Amino acid sequence: MNRRAWTGLVAAACSLSACGSSSLTTTGGACSTAVPAGQACNTMVVNGSLVPITCTIETMPTGQGGTISPGRYDLTQMTYYNATSCPPMSLHETIELTAGCLQLASDSLITGTLSGTFTVAGNAITTTQTCMNFDSNGGTETLDAPIKTFTATPTTFTLFSVNSAGGSSNPGSIAVFTKP
Repeated sequence: MNRRAWTGLVAAACSLSACGSSSLTTTGGACSTAVPAGQACNTMVVNGSLVPITCTIETMPTGQGGTISPGRYDLTQMTYYNATSCPPMSLHETIELTAGCLQLASDSLITGTLSGTFTVAGNAITTTQTCMNFDSNGGTETLDAPIKTFTATPTTFTLFSVNSAGGSSNPGSIAVFTKP
């Protein structure tokens, strides 16, 4: 099963010293490369509402960059581009972006947590995964390797993922995350 583009981004790496924050508690080994099998990457709780996936056949725009405001964000919109049909499902995810650390909790398509580091250069964002823990009912997780750009405002983080560029059969997508 291919994870949608955002989850592929969020699967990144971090160390406790770089990723700790007053609003995030972690379990032993969280965010490092030494997380024991089956242990959650973080103890984040998903907030916000279920977000239905929408689809369009339009050409996907590119992110414009910006300064990423540290904090927690809830998924508020997911649009697949160059897609003639839409999966009949909703997503429910929360992310935290702090000091180069990116963490995710999801309880929708697949329940689990991800952690990692991120760097930005202009409007491009690059991540490195070190922890992924998902309940996929015995399935195998294969992360997309898309090209990603972003747009950041003081209250939103929008991720533009061009999956076809990474050889994925998943459509391109735009995920909008908003601070609660």
